[in-house]
Amino acid sequence: GGYYQLLNLQVSRNESMGRNVSWAGNLTIQAARQRTISTPTTTTTTSNANLSYHHRRAFGVPRLRFASELRVYGDAPVPVLASPDQQETRSWENRLDYSIGRLQLRLSARISEVNNKNYSLLMFTLNRQFGG
Repeated sequence: GGYYQLLNLQVSRNESMGRNVSWAGNLTIQAARQRTISTPTTTTTTSNANLSYHHRRAFGVPRLRFASELRVYGDAPVPVLASPDQQETRSWENRLDYSIGRLQLRLSARISEVNNKNYSLLMFTLNRQFGG
């Protein structure tokens, strides 16, 4: 006969470092094993890790928020230990957000690596909310 088994392990931590600063981390490991009548047993392991830092008053400036997020995903039990031949994704994004009334400004910078290809993004956005 056939079967499907799934094992999921997740560890998370959130830490406040005062009124304006916080850290958060997450590690998830998942393994799946299956077999059907016509195929042999296959096992797949994936994992992802996230680490984020938030400051709600960056550089002591009111309404200036800073966020930094590091994400790693891979086809290995621990994402940072994935070998080059395993599918993997890494990204690090940093954002500065500032609001003045209904006007919202954002500066975002991201670098990432997907299957050994590097990407970078620098983006500035300006939003104005309308309505009540």
